Amino acid sequence: METTTAMQTMKKSILINASKEAVWDLLTQDHHNRIWYAAFSPGTYAETDWKEGSKVVFKDAGNCGMIGVVKENKPGEILSIEYTGEIKNGVEDYDSEAVQAFKGGREIYWMKSVASGTQLDIAGDMAPAYFDWMSAAWDKALVMLKDLAEGGDGKVAGIETDRKVYPDFVIERTVEAPLETVYKAWTEANRLAQWWGPKGFDIAIKKLEVTPCGIFHYSMTLPNGQVMWGRFIYREVQAPERLVYINSFSDADGGITRVPFADNWPMEMLNELTLQADGDRTKLSLQGRPINATPEEEATYFNGHASMQQGFAGTFEQLEAYLAKEKALQSQSLLNTI
Repeated sequence: METTTAMQTMKKSILINASKEAVWDLLTQDHHNRIWYAAFSPGTYAETDWKEGSKVVFKDAGNCGMIGVVKENKPGEILSIEYTGEIKNGVEDYDSEAVQAFKGGREIYWMKSVASGTQLDIAGDMAPAYFDWMSAAWDKALVMLKDLAEGGDGKVAGIETDRKVYPDFVIERTVEAPLETVYKAWTEANRLAQWWGPKGFDIAIKKLEVTPCGIFHYSMTLPNGQVMWGRFIYREVQAPERLVYINSFSDADGGITRVPFADNWPMEMLNELTLQADGDRTKLSLQGRPINATPEEEATYFNGHASMQQGFAGTFEQLEAYLAKEKALQSQSLLNTI
């Protein structure tokens, strides 16, 4: 398949002990594909009739996702989709720079009968920044699809159903500032850059969009000059009391990367920030857990809770220092007007 400029093509193949017709149904029937689409993002589904030339919109629970057109539909043989845009918070986008990075890319499924059932081959074009993440998600999706086709529930994706469940990471703090001020400190770039990140690191914000499906992309420069990147993808934004986001280590292009200090650290962490007014103060609670993680990654995250408490304690000390400075500046400004 041809790829557009700067795209990479991912190819996967899996043998399924089921007929081509059964596999086709799993690809195109809503009650089936909602199950294995969850490997990419919980709640994902497709809005389409799958006819050639029809529009197809893949959306997750946050009303974000990809838009394309069905280019080829031959039941039991081939299904091809060409991507044309994306949807963010329900708004369709066909022209932005982000869309140009994948526009024209194809996702193709081929099915052929073999002695053991059906061989399903897929190929997908994607921007390099998302290649590793999407490849891992597809590995999981195909195992889910195979399990469904062979009579399972498709929900375990080859991972132990009796895996250990760990408690969430939780840190709480009450800060000396009103709710609206604290919320702005989390959501406005000029404020966030003054306190976010590990203590002693210099933070530079490349992009900040505090909207569902928006991104906070930033660099962190260590005292020794080493540069690391991080990103949030916002799931929920309820001003001024709640932010839900997926946090990952990143690269300069906004892709997901492994952390440099732990091979088994999860690549994605779901965080829920809650802010509650307490008079002129604000109670802050941050709760986090790994998602799309292996049992080893979940254990590593749990074993890192103590060091995370220390790290966030330093970050919140920086937040408190920033809020104190802002309060002093406001007081001085008020005195100057008298």
